[in-house]
Amino acid sequence: MRVFQLFLLCLHIYSAVSFTFINPSSKRRLCYPQSIVRVKPSSALKEFNGSDAEGLEFQSDTSLYGRGEMHLSAVLNEGDIVIYQTGCWEVDSVRVGDGEESVYEYCIVDTIQVVWTHNCEHGFIRGMKVDIDHESGKLSIVEPFVFIDFGPEQLVARVSVDWENENNGSLKSPLPFELHYKDLE
Repeated sequence: MRVFQLFLLCLHIYSAVSFTFINPSSKRRLCYPQSIVRVKPSSALKEFNGSDAEGLEFQSDTSLYGRGEMHLSAVLNEGDIVIYQTGCWEVDSVRVGDGEESVYEYCIVDTIQVVWTHNCEHGFIRGMKVDIDHESGKLSIVEPFVFIDFGPEQLVARVSVDWENENNGSLKSPLPFELHYKDLE
């Protein structure tokens, strides 16, 4: 009996730290297959931290972020613009992904379903694809909506934006060149 009670207690604690954030008034609640626009990444991004690029919060900035409950995904909100990696990326110095070239993409966060512990994070960040015109600093949500999801380990940075309306905005400061769109096709 005591083992069963311990199991129930663990289950209760686990469910208490597992969150799903959904805005009931949001029209952006479903997740569909991802349409990928590839951009070339740079290893120079590993050198950036919060002070090197104004308006960006990098997961790699160890003075602010880390693993588990200190992960950047733990402070994301619905409507945040983020940069994430597809292709290949590293988790605890181990290369993971589909084996293709590592690329960066942009997303507006819609829902977060992540479990954070003291040293790891598991789950999904869901949202919609965003296009950024780096010359003008303007961004827009791709229409028709392209719904995407990715894991917290793919999260690279959060971008500061001034919104003009529900679908368009402006970057508060330019992104580093390494994060500019470069179509490979």
